[in-house]
Amino acid sequence: NMDANAAVSNDAKEKIDNNNNTDNSKSALVGKCIECQTPYDELSGAILCTVCRDLILLCDSCRSNDSSLWEYHCKRHQSWKNAYFTFLDRFSLQELQSQHDKLQCLHDSYIPKENRNVR
Repeated sequence: NMDANAAVSNDAKEKIDNNNNTDNSKSALVGKCIECQTPYDELSGAILCTVCRDLILLCDSCRSNDSSLWEYHCKRHQSWKNAYFTFLDRFSLQELQSQHDKLQCLHDSYIPKENRNVR
């Protein structure tokens, strides 16, 4: 009986070892950087969409190489990238007017013309 239990224990241990033996080099990345589309899957609580506050995947290379990325936009809000910002104090009056014009175009594209000013 003792030998049978030892054999079962060894078989169970071998199965557990085989199930836990994963090759990390073969593990698949599940996401892509929002900017360069390279595989990347490390979330940071500091990288959020400025519009909806969703977490965004942004690789270290894009974060450190692109000084123009002060604020980030998720996939859903990429069309707002050059128009919608939370912090406006770094923009000139001309840049703010340009952003306003872009936002107006985005606004108009979301509301069908036949439904405008209908009460």
